[in-house]
Amino acid sequence: MNYAHMKYHYVFLLAIVFISCNSPDRLESALELAGDNRPELERVLKYYSVDRRDSLKYKAARFVIENMPGHYSYDGNEIQQYYAEVLLVLNANISTEEKFNLINPIYNKYIRDNNNYTQDIKIISADYLIWNIERAFKLWGNKLWLEHLSFDEFCEYILPYKVTELQNLDYWQDSLYLKYCFLTDNIPESQHDASIYLRATTVNEHIRDSFKEENTSFADGESRGRGYNLLNASTIDKIPFGLCEDYANMNVAILRSLGIPAIIESFPFWQYKGMGHIWYSVLHDNGNNIPAVGFENTPGDIFAPLAKYCKVYRHTYSHNLKVAEYFSNAKYIHPSINLFRKDVTSEYTATKSINVPLNDTDLKDKYAYLTSFTGRDWRVLDFTKIKNGKACFEQVAHKAVYMVMGYNGINLVPASRPFIIHKNGMLEYIEMDSDKKQELKLYRKFPKSIRTAKMENRILGGEIHASDKEDFSTFETIYTFNDLIFPDTIKLPVNRKYRYWRFYSKQNSLCNIAELQLYEQGKLNFADEKIIGESRMFNNDLKFS
Repeated sequence: MNYAHMKYHYVFLLAIVFISCNSPDRLESALELAGDNRPELERVLKYYSVDRRDSLKYKAARFVIENMPGHYSYDGNEIQQYYAEVLLVLNANISTEEKFNLINPIYNKYIRDNNNYTQDIKIISADYLIWNIERAFKLWGNKLWLEHLSFDEFCEYILPYKVTELQNLDYWQDSLYLKYCFLTDNIPESQHDASIYLRATTVNEHIRDSFKEENTSFADGESRGRGYNLLNASTIDKIPFGLCEDYANMNVAILRSLGIPAIIESFPFWQYKGMGHIWYSVLHDNGNNIPAVGFENTPGDIFAPLAKYCKVYRHTYSHNLKVAEYFSNAKYIHPSINLFRKDVTSEYTATKSINVPLNDTDLKDKYAYLTSFTGRDWRVLDFTKIKNGKACFEQVAHKAVYMVMGYNGINLVPASRPFIIHKNGMLEYIEMDSDKKQELKLYRKFPKSIRTAKMENRILGGEIHASDKEDFSTFETIYTFNDLIFPDTIKLPVNRKYRYWRFYSKQNSLCNIAELQLYEQGKLNFADEKIIGESRMFNNDLKFS
């Protein structure tokens, strides 16, 4: 998630934000927080106070301003220089691979710095807000497929001046609309065809096809380096490679610019993994959110049917008032709690409400935290106020192990026994019984993913060859991989020395082996070796050997 690098700055701001969220007049608190920029915000409110017919726009303006505290944007000369350098590469008539090689050094040249973030409420202009509100209402009033939107839905899915945190305050909606409006303008606006789903899928398919033509790379964890996200009007839809959040940001920006209600969603981590995932959903005519993962599928396809996750959050523009109350009352604020997240786990998987008795732990705060294990550590999923020695949590996903913890400002402290919620929803506490022991033989220490299972099957039928000829025109088959349970170190039945060795995949198979090392007999040292056959390596690159 892109908030980790600004944790302390963000938490400090939220300590201010809770004041605005819990005061009698949230609008006045926001205006006070604006400081010298207060006149700009007041000009917006005055603009919509003159004519009674603008009463709903005035209400929308209040919504935007009241919920603005806590939102940040990139600002400063450095970010502008960064975008200028990146844009030169993005607009160049070169391959995606060449763009990657040129952009990655730029990413790593401009390291994200807290000093380059500015609170929106301190810099946003009245002209920009008025333009944004007018444009959003024009879409809502003129697009037949938006007739069903309630005012609250309009405020979250169409009205916001930004899609994601740190997005620049520019005119991205107009830039993207001019580029993509032909996709929706060509669909008749009869009552039968006034479908959000039809338009969303049309846009999604166009983007997916165009990116495939350009050989765009999806979901490469190394692809974006450590630099700034591409989030201004000139770059947001020109990403030649990136992470899931980059593609979610881009899709939602394009869809919203066209008047299609879309929103970003995520879970903080996969079960057994420390990494999270981000995608988007479209608010369909029937009131249901339809998820889509980048361009990998079409809105409405089954969402990650084999994925294991504990919580799903919707990224909102508005403050989560439960979180605001927590910021106001908690003695220690855990850095993972986000003011702009709404729990929607029950929309994605089976869940249940739980009421967990706590141990006689001397907790330093009145809040408890629901956590789950990632394979490396315990991570916070939710929080609740402790009542009568118990912690109650809503929308807790089945098929996962949890533990309730406290937080002392530095560390999480176990406050309950670990427990599992089974597939049928039954909650079972996990107890250690030192009197009952059993021996286990482990063939692997980490749960196997579906992707890993598919990949490792490629080794079946593979062979280790040895030869005295570099072209392997003659060779001896030393070992064949006939099943998936094989030792890391294989003792080779070789009675003579060979100069050349290789792993050879079976016919019509592409096996991605990590490494092939030879040991000197009776020693733990690797034998001297030189890698040959670079032309057969991935991207012809020796680093992938």
